Amino acid sequence: MSITTFNKGMEKAIAKLSASQKPTKGEKAVTSLMDAALALLGANQSSELTPGLICQQAGMKRPSFYTYFNSVDELLDSLCAREVDNFEATYLRHHAENDSPLSRIVRIPLYIYARAQLEIGWFKVISHSVTWKREQREKRLTHLHADVRAAIASGQLKMSDGQIDGFIFLYLAAISLLVDSQNERAVADGPSTEALKLLFKGSGADMETVERLLAAPLEELLE
Repeated sequence: MSITTFNKGMEKAIAKLSASQKPTKGEKAVTSLMDAALALLGANQSSELTPGLICQQAGMKRPSFYTYFNSVDELLDSLCAREVDNFEATYLRHHAENDSPLSRIVRIPLYIYARAQLEIGWFKVISHSVTWKREQREKRLTHLHADVRAAIASGQLKMSDGQIDGFIFLYLAAISLLVDSQNERAVADGPSTEALKLLFKGSGADMETVERLLAAPLEELLE
């Protein structure tokens, strides 16, 4: 077999594989509806969303909604699961690229802040999922618990096992303060990280390292 024939055969095989992985019409419709709901959440509460409003945003006819979802709540459940899974993928990418557990613990709130400034609807979905969806909350906190324990083991944080839950509670509260979309100072001057600094200082972290991580350009986090 010549190299040319082999290459053509490989090109056909790759093209066939790519074609088989393309989303179906139904999958595209579901994605469009969830993307539309996510966009609407930027300026609306979830209770204000209706099938008609979502379909209008998605450029679809209203009856199409019920082909894929029984209710807005069902769509929102699917949207929450999708966005938390995507967030977890981002967290695990940081996990792979950064050797330091403290680096991940410090920088993830900044990622959430940077993303929320672009898509407040996204933050509403993530916040709702972690607050009200037990399965999603446990998935997120499992990774966070692991990094906190690793940071303690390596001496990057200094606390007892009995203090970990309290640390995580305050950590999540600090993220909420960080991302508060009504905080005009945060929007105008960048994230207000004072709550995080106090938390890390009280947890025995090397504040020179913390300050350096918190001062990193937000744009890097969204790449």
